[in-house]
Amino acid sequence: MSYRWGREGSELYSDGHERKDVVDYHQNVFIPQWKLLSFQSLWWDKDKALSVIEAECWWWICWFARAYGPHADCCWVVIWRHDESMFYAHDRRKLCWVHSSEKGGIHPKGEGLSAMIGDLVSPDYGWLKSKTRNADGKFNRAQVVHCAGKGWDGYLTTEDILAQMTTAMDILDADYTDEKHVFALDNATIHTACAPDALSALHMTAGPSVNFNKVKKHDGTVHQPKMRDGTFKDGIRQSFYLLNGVFKGMTTIIQERRHKGHDLPNPTCLCAECSITTTDADGKNHKQGFSCRRDSTTQCCMRKILYCEEDFQQQKSIVEEHCSARGYEVIFFAKFHPETNCVEQCWGYSKQLYRILPESSNEDILIQNMLSVINSVLVESIRRFATRSERFIDAYARGLEGPKAVWAARKYHGHCSLPPQYIVDMIDTSI
Repeated sequence: MSYRWGREGSELYSDGHERKDVVDYHQNVFIPQWKLLSFQSLWWDKDKALSVIEAECWWWICWFARAYGPHADCCWVVIWRHDESMFYAHDRRKLCWVHSSEKGGIHPKGEGLSAMIGDLVSPDYGWLKSKTRNADGKFNRAQVVHCAGKGWDGYLTTEDILAQMTTAMDILDADYTDEKHVFALDNATIHTACAPDALSALHMTAGPSVNFNKVKKHDGTVHQPKMRDGTFKDGIRQSFYLLNGVFKGMTTIIQERRHKGHDLPNPTCLCAECSITTTDADGKNHKQGFSCRRDSTTQCCMRKILYCEEDFQQQKSIVEEHCSARGYEVIFFAKFHPETNCVEQCWGYSKQLYRILPESSNEDILIQNMLSVINSVLVESIRRFATRSERFIDAYARGLEGPKAVWAARKYHGHCSLPPQYIVDMIDTSI
């Protein structure tokens, strides 16, 4: 019989997959970045050992060396996948065979205590840790354990991520100097947030303003950082402030760029931003500002004009600026695509093991159980997870979406990429 008992399986979730901005970033930003890096990375076959795939990767590295000269970076690239996950004290395996004579027991209500863990992993080395032990006899790790909540450790912030990245870079600088290292993070706000003085057109006023860019800190105090200078197309810096310190406004900023040769329309003929008004079920009207943000138009309003300018588009997040200052590259996974990040499968596998353990009665036992199951995820399993994620990325790169990408990932398990005959196989199976 072809049936087996269990829950209905799920490969990926479709929510948000088809959003225009998500598709555009996934196809035109993330996949080209990943493919360029993966050509310089080690690939692992289903037996967890290097095979002819290594030769193919080395061929590409030699090609880069010939194309970009003697100063080309020809070392292996190691991509460290970063993510966070929550573990709950009452998360138990509840689906199992039950004898007809057994009665339901008494179980605690709710999810119970929780703990969040953030870590970095690569198929080359597994979980990131130092190669030698410290004075305490332990390995240095970039792993962060956080008990999230208002009455506990609070919630993760960008500063927490910066501290974790600093620890990771310290470990890599000390023990992993033979490769080029890249950090791959998900598209969460705390990862992609920009500095308070970063270039951003989202809150710019149309005219001069003395209150522009006021930021309220966590302690309630108000801070007004001065936005950094922009750049004209000829490379000259553009200040956004008048001599008296007042913000110029979008109208003046665009006019100055027009005088410098930027092909932009007259801002006096445009509105500050496009907006739409929607009506909810109660009949109340809600105004949505900057409604054209995800549209393909580029010169419909002053905010969209500056939003699409090159210097604004090239603005990096705080994490990117922090890591690039020490020579490390950062890329971001596309939203709603957890199947492309192999650390998600590491969390899933570790939670399977966690649900078998006795219930965590307090915070210390919860953290102890969580760390024990995470450390039990071997590098061989991580390599299989990474190979599966590579198949999904390769399927997306070839234009496959949704069920077709899932079919390809299942059909060619053990492969890092789809074989040339994948189209014929799709036709034969009526996909």
